[in-house]
Amino acid sequence: CDVAFMSESFAQECYAGRLSVQLIEAEDLPPPSDRRSSGLAQALFSGGDVDGYAVFAVNEEEPQGPKEGAIALKRAVDTARSSTRWSRDVDKQDRKENSVVWGPDEIFSLYVKEPGRAQLALTVFDEEVLKDDEALGAASLDLGSVLRFNGTEERRSWTGWVPLTWRPEETRDWTTLAGTVGGAME
Repeated sequence: CDVAFMSESFAQECYAGRLSVQLIEAEDLPPPSDRRSSGLAQALFSGGDVDGYAVFAVNEEEPQGPKEGAIALKRAVDTARSSTRWSRDVDKQDRKENSVVWGPDEIFSLYVKEPGRAQLALTVFDEEVLKDDEALGAASLDLGSVLRFNGTEERRSWTGWVPLTWRPEETRDWTTLAGTVGGAME
């Protein structure tokens, strides 16, 4: 059911449930790749550090999530995009190098058709002003391994870090990247 504006009752007919995701932080991200090519102009626009945002998608097609996260899915059940945290807007004393922190209001709802097959795929990007955005890392989390959809309230929620396991340029051999994204799902 692909409908732009749907009622809650219509959504309940099409989907088994709704996944709430709170994006908290991404840390240990790889440094922005080539700042020399965009130089001073890019730094003036964005602040010169990682200007992060994340794209989430619910995957129910493949038994194992794509290593490229949300950007590799041809058909996702639902998708969401976070706000961009511009490094220029973060106070110097609060800034952690190659990390992005979102506010407490960065919460998304994604619809799920088949909870037993559902995976949360995500890709973290560095938003660019003068060139294409750069994918920094991605991951896929099997929701059945961390949530019990028919369990108690406590078993239907999870808080933790999801390690980013894919980096386009650095990890051509698909080794694990030491970046993580923190969030909560219920």
